[in-house]
Amino acid sequence: MSEPIGHSPPAAIAEPAPASRRWVKPVAALVLLALLVVGGREVAAAIPRFASWVDSLGALGVAIFAFGYTAAVVAFVPASILTLAAGAIFGIPLGTAVVFFSASVGASDAFAVARYAAREAV
Repeated sequence: MSEPIGHSPPAAIAEPAPASRRWVKPVAALVLLALLVVGGREVAAAIPRFASWVDSLGALGVAIFAFGYTAAVVAFVPASILTLAAGAIFGIPLGTAVVFFSASVGASDAFAVARYAAREAV
């Protein structure tokens, strides 16, 4: 007897991974998270130098700061220090605009990384 139109036979059910390998993904995720936290703290320590360097660049500093802020958002670097630095370097109105734009682009980039590059892990 043939299958009705539009119906397919049931797919084979995949066997679960052996117990000896079930721990690999969670451990790898924890190691990656730990590396991001440690790396984020190292980068956060360099933020004051970055802010003074950007301040010395003049108008080009706005674009470089925006790029750095975007990268920091994707890399889980604490953004509060960068946000305060933007206000101190560029003034409140321009600093707010740069931070708003950079945080939005960074969030979009982080989504793209999770969606396409880290899809299997997520």
